[in-house]
Amino acid sequence: MEDPSKEFIQFVGQLGVPDASDTYNITGKSAAHVIAIFKSMVNNRDGQYPYKKGKVFTFEIGNPPKIIFKLQAWPTRDQPGNGVIKRKKIRPAYKSITENLIAQYENDTETFAQDMKRVFKDNSELFQFSTVVSDVYMLLLFEIGRRLVIDGTESTNRKKALDKLPISAALTRIFKLFESPNNYSLSFRDFFHNTGKFHCFSDDHKDRQSTKKREDAIESLTKLSEVEFEDIKALFYEEEDEESF
Repeated sequence: MEDPSKEFIQFVGQLGVPDASDTYNITGKSAAHVIAIFKSMVNNRDGQYPYKKGKVFTFEIGNPPKIIFKLQAWPTRDQPGNGVIKRKKIRPAYKSITENLIAQYENDTETFAQDMKRVFKDNSELFQFSTVVSDVYMLLLFEIGRRLVIDGTESTNRKKALDKLPISAALTRIFKLFESPNNYSLSFRDFFHNTGKFHCFSDDHKDRQSTKKREDAIESLTKLSEVEFEDIKALFYEEEDEESF
């Protein structure tokens, strides 16, 4: 399948990132800059703050008040960028996120998409919304960032297959469809719930075909909406956000 997200990841790799740390203040940053931090983190294996099992990293937004996320590194052979996101000791899960989105937005996917586009441009906007928007924001950006571990000599075939999944393009398609007046009556459950027909994030580690299921979900999305590099960049990047960390 075509992968315009590959060009986007190359673009992200050119963005400046702060020095390695276990705490990052990302207030006001675009989604692309946060993804760039994730990329630098998951590839830091031997530095002062290595991405190793159990290591906890903190992300702060605002000062004050603050939105604080904790990321606990939990790498595996197949997913060396894997980790667990928590907010106030709560681990957001796609099932509960789906329920919370329905409770807040009902079936209004268009308003949700517009809200998310605002926070992707500048995460300070998160303070205008409920916690479920914050949870979706951090989870989706980490879905992109955790797949950006550079292949090593011991990379598994499954890792390589997972790395090829064009997640940033898939997310762009999702938000385009959510905003579309002819969105085929698509719901939050279709994309965010683990059983949704377009859900391309979770898998069952006991099911060796789960990567294929993700590929099929993304391929189905591709048939509904095409995207190009500029579409992805427009969603995740704020042109004026050029200041260094």
